Amino acid sequence: MLSDEAASALGPFFDRIGPSHDEIRVLIGRSGLRDLDPELAGGGPIGKMKRVKGVLFAAVESHPQEGERLLRSLIDAVRANGGFRPENENFPGPDAVEALRSALRNEGADLDVDGNVRPFHLESLEGRELTDALWSY
Repeated sequence: MLSDEAASALGPFFDRIGPSHDEIRVLIGRSGLRDLDPELAGGGPIGKMKRVKGVLFAAVESHPQEGERLLRSLIDAVRANGGFRPENENFPGPDAVEALRSALRNEGADLDVDGNVRPFHLESLEGRELTDALWSY
């Protein structure tokens, strides 16, 4: 589920909005990726989006399992902060949601409208979505 595309697509959910730096710090630490946190590299404060993307991009190559666990935890935190509800101030917009949905689909996972991630099954698709999925194989 973790890829450069997924890491990049998740970034806008942290641009001025979303979970706090403290929550991000806890999730990075719990996933075992504290050493990849650019916030700890010195050089002063860093934005949440740059921080999240930095850890996830580094994890793609060096720690994919831990990175996937962090990606899921971050999506859960975004959902808990209202990031998938259009009426909420933390909603980054439909384009950001669709970009994340597409990135996860390319990695075999489905993101529903409420921000829940589930394994992607071809049997659950119809019409154009099924055609697009089959062409990607």
